[in-house]
Amino acid sequence: MGSDGVLNLVVTLAATSPAHGGDRVLCAANVAFATGEEAEVIASRAEGAINASADCQGAGVVAEVPDVDIDDEDPVNGSPYVRVSAPGLTGGELVVSLRADPCASDVCYVLDGLGESFTRQLEIMATTVVTDPGGAKGGEVRIVEHSGLGMCDIEVTTTPGQSAENVATALLAAYDAATAGPGVLGCPSQQNPGDLVREGASLVSVAATGLSVCTTDPGVGFRAGPHGIALPPASVSCGDMGGLDDAAWPMFRYCPAHQARAPFVGPQTDTLDWTSSVSGDVRSSPAIDAEGTAYFGTDGNRIYAVMANGAEKWPAVSTSGDVKSSPALSSDGHLYVGSDDNRLYKVDVETGAVEWTFSTGGDISSSPVINAAGTIYFGSHDEWVYALAPDGSLLWRHATSGDVRSSPAISADGKTLYIGSDDDFLYGLHTDPALSAAQRLKWKTELDHLDVKSSPALGPAPDFTVYVGSDDEALFAVRPEDGVVLWQVEVSGDIVSSPAIGADGTIYFGSNDNRLRAVDPDGNVLWTFSTGGDIRSSPAIGADGIIHVGSNDDYLYALEPDPALSPSQRVLWQRDLGRDVRSSPAIGSDGALYVGSDDNELYRFAP
Repeated sequence: MGSDGVLNLVVTLAATSPAHGGDRVLCAANVAFATGEEAEVIASRAEGAINASADCQGAGVVAEVPDVDIDDEDPVNGSPYVRVSAPGLTGGELVVSLRADPCASDVCYVLDGLGESFTRQLEIMATTVVTDPGGAKGGEVRIVEHSGLGMCDIEVTTTPGQSAENVATALLAAYDAATAGPGVLGCPSQQNPGDLVREGASLVSVAATGLSVCTTDPGVGFRAGPHGIALPPASVSCGDMGGLDDAAWPMFRYCPAHQARAPFVGPQTDTLDWTSSVSGDVRSSPAIDAEGTAYFGTDGNRIYAVMANGAEKWPAVSTSGDVKSSPALSSDGHLYVGSDDNRLYKVDVETGAVEWTFSTGGDISSSPVINAAGTIYFGSHDEWVYALAPDGSLLWRHATSGDVRSSPAISADGKTLYIGSDDDFLYGLHTDPALSAAQRLKWKTELDHLDVKSSPALGPAPDFTVYVGSDDEALFAVRPEDGVVLWQVEVSGDIVSSPAIGADGTIYFGSNDNRLRAVDPDGNVLWTFSTGGDIRSSPAIGADGIIHVGSNDDYLYALEPDPALSPSQRVLWQRDLGRDVRSSPAIGSDGALYVGSDDNELYRFAP
């Protein structure tokens, strides 16, 4: 593995005869992985994720990691693996299908050991190529197929914007070319059965005993499972993260779609690694790079970089105003962050040197977001939304009629920006810099006559519903095409907290009535959790589904998502941080959690 990511294991029941009904999906679980992790660690995490799934429990599915003995009967030749069983089910064969959506790069998924172990042959498998909404980003895609007759290893180069079907077509063409003539290295024409066929974006393999799929293209992923079982679609799309650093948590709410769901499991206890004392309240939310360095601002007019060991990476950068904005880390090695001195700062992450500042007519508490081309989007209290090029030049700006504190979210295809304003409106803006000011506005929707300080988050494909809170004491679900309000959930306090989106599409958000709520995609409240203070912190979700959120009762909470739990059962752990916790948590690639507090401290909780 060359980068961090998350895969989805889907437990499917392949019927052994028509009399047993059709093939079907039983349950699914997300499994995070990080660069350099041992196979034993990932296998153990997969075991825990499947066993913790309510759907898997309901279906009687149980996972275990057996002790590995290297012998001829071991289907995975001594490597750690997960064995899945369902003792109460009959009439079919369990197959764990795999879904690895685009995001990770330089990763290989080995699908050996699926299917009937006593014949050492897979089911008729469909390996489906999946791309980001904007297509591939460029790289290499490789498939290695093993059969009883031979092995074939094929690789193609992808190009930016290439569709999933085009990638599958290129792979099949490479396979056909490799097996067409004698003496082709790796694909002996007299031995390999030549069994690969294409159906749309899927490659169907009839007689494989083993299959590996690899990609160095972060815009390309795979779904692999028995042919005929329709795996669920991607639960959530982060959109194109090409302009962001290959970091653990590169920006406010994790990614341009603002789902705030990490591909890493966060801390299971309230054990502290360290606290770092800084000048001023920490309301800015940290961005975390691949090495565990946290970048954040303070109300003491500073921008900090604190490494994973608690030491400062470089002397804090001074500004002339509070820094409530949260940094975004770019792919070219910089961070962008706003200040109440009316300026957006571009800072070199290695040295702390300020490369330029861009001045607006008001405070910048909005947290910037960066698209694939490196464009920086943010709002200002001067009532404008801005788009800047990486060199600091203005590409465009759009006027609202109120302070813009909200952080923008970007649609999965990168063409629309969603942002709220204190003029009571949520805006949908076209991002194309070639458009005129009059063409910029896609739509704007008034959210019941009160400020929209909350930052929007985008729901799962295919709808990509926009969720956002307002000072009208409601969470709104808005249709992204035209801004139509689909539903709203009334609460008893302003909503400044920004929503987080779970792997199943559940929306989690805090409000100033001291409560965190879980709402399903239809607007039904699944559960509420009460704290002793306003919740202005925005929740962060670990790969295990645990919700991490701060409250103005001074506590940081880690909460279980299961709707069946009582309030006392819901608390995995909690920790008193001494003062209000308005900063939003961020999760590092090692599972450590970072959060700031109004006690002038940044906290790192041990993984």
